[in-house]
Amino acid sequence: MNAEELGLAVVELGGGRRVATDSIDFSVGFEMLVRIGDHVDVGTPLLNVFADDVKFERVKSLIEAAIAIGSDKVQSPPLIKRLV
Repeated sequence: MNAEELGLAVVELGGGRRVATDSIDFSVGFEMLVRIGDHVDVGTPLLNVFADDVKFERVKSLIEAAIAIGSDKVQSPPLIKRLV
């Protein structure tokens, strides 16, 4: 999963700013249903997208490009790298 590309897709939905004067649509976003390294089968939902149909169609290809699914086992990264 390319978190930067997913973040840019959220910005495209209106959930982030390109410039400081942009407004934010707090009703859009993603809910991740799987984590890096999880086993998925064909048809397993990967995420929920909260957006209207028009906005979703604009970012669908960005989301698909940001997520890679392969047959190799991938080690999940740690959820917490360090405590400050």
